[in-house]
Amino acid sequence: MERNRIIEKVTEPIEWVNSIMMMKKKNRIVRLCIDPVDLYKCIKCPNYPIPTLKDITAKLHGVKLFSKMDSQSGYWSLVLPETTSEVTTYSTVFGCYQFLRMPFGLLSVQDEVQHHIEEAFKVLEGLAMIIDDILVYGANQEEHDERLKVFIERALEKV
Repeated sequence: MERNRIIEKVTEPIEWVNSIMMMKKKNRIVRLCIDPVDLYKCIKCPNYPIPTLKDITAKLHGVKLFSKMDSQSGYWSLVLPETTSEVTTYSTVFGCYQFLRMPFGLLSVQDEVQHHIEEAFKVLEGLAMIIDDILVYGANQEEHDERLKVFIERALEKV
């Protein structure tokens, strides 16, 4: 994570240190999370609406084909402002670190990622998005394939 500039070692005196938790995902991969209980006192959540499964299924009426994509490490695509990074500091046996990118485990993360993904792809047709999961759909093979091609091109532009 340090090599990929997701976190950085903190060498200066710090005012805020979070505990960390290890969470096991469904695919058995372990994910490092900060324990944000105290941090929630300082965070203003953006309250961006996340579509429900009902919202998504309504869009899929008449759809014959779809592809599902997962924005790998979508949370880490969002760079944190320096002042926000400071309050994500956590302590390990190897020293203190802070997140440079959005950490998993905060209440506001899902709203932020949803907003970011929707902004990146809002001009495209045939997409349904819930946080970092994206469906590309079409009424037939040709429509689906064209939408998928345009989606991939747009995604590569945003990387």
